[in-house]
Amino acid sequence: MKVVCLLYCLSGFVSLGYQVAWFRIYVDRFGSTNFTFALVLCNFIAGLGVGALVSKSVSRVLAAKLKIDDRLRVYGIVEMLVAVAVLLTVVSGLIPSDLWGSFPYVLRDGIYEPTSFYQLSKLGIATLSIFIPCFFMGVTFPLLCDVFQSDGRFPSKLYAWNTLGACSAVLVCQFVLLQRLGHDRLLFLM
Repeated sequence: MKVVCLLYCLSGFVSLGYQVAWFRIYVDRFGSTNFTFALVLCNFIAGLGVGALVSKSVSRVLAAKLKIDDRLRVYGIVEMLVAVAVLLTVVSGLIPSDLWGSFPYVLRDGIYEPTSFYQLSKLGIATLSIFIPCFFMGVTFPLLCDVFQSDGRFPSKLYAWNTLGACSAVLVCQFVLLQRLGHDRLLFLM
C-alpha cells in the first residue's frame, strides 16, 4: 500500500509538472494572458473530471481489448496513455506555420490580427493537446480506488498523497526545474 501511495504521489507530481510546462509552452504560443491561463486550467480540470466520470467504462474497454484481467496492469496502461498523449503537445508545435496560408492575418484598424480560422484552429489544437492527457489522468483515481476498495481509508489516503505530489510539483517545477531546464525539457522530464 505504501508503494502505491508513493507512486500516486509521483503521479500527482508529474501531472502538475505537465501543467506548469503547458502553461509556459502556451504562453509562448498565445501570449501571457488570462486566456492562456484559462485555456490550460480549464482543459486540465475538465479532462480530469470527464476522465473520472467515464473511468469504469474506459477501464473495462481497455481490459477487454488488451485481454488484461489485472486492473493494476490496466492502470499502468492508462498511465502510459497519459505519457503518449502528452506528446500531442510536441506534435502540435511541429505543425508548419504556413498550414494556414502564408500570412493568416487581417488588417483591422491599422493592426494585423490573426484570422478567426487561424485562432480557432490553434485553440482547438491546444485544447486537444491538454484535454486528452488529462482525460487519461482522470481515469486513474477511480480505477485505483476500485482496485483497492476493501480498504475504507484508501481513497482519502490516495488523494492526499496525490495532492502532496501535485503541490510539490508546482513549487519544484516553477522555482527550480523551469529555470534550469526550460519548458520543453521540463515537459520531456515529466
